Amino acid sequence: MSESTMSAAPTRAEIEQTVVAALARTLRINEGEIHPESNLENELGLDSLGMINVNIALEERFQIALPACEEGPAMAIKTVRDMTDFVAGMLERQEAATC
Repeated sequence: MSESTMSAAPTRAEIEQTVVAALARTLRINEGEIHPESNLENELGLDSLGMINVNIALEERFQIALPACEEGPAMAIKTVRDMTDFVAGMLERQEAATC
């Protein structure tokens, strides 16, 4: 694969920005209201349908398959930081598997 067709892995800041943007779009709130420590359900009001919409946006952007909200490690996602960490971990595992 040539260098021009290879894309660099996103940085943690890029992942967080994408998570925040997806949440803001889904919840129809300003990105400035979303912080790494914001609780997805209690503070931001994200419900299960909203989580599905956010997951779809992240899957499309990063070309990964996220598990359902109620499955395994995804159940531990409570904050924006948790979601960012989860996506970053998925991308790291995906990158390691393709090397």
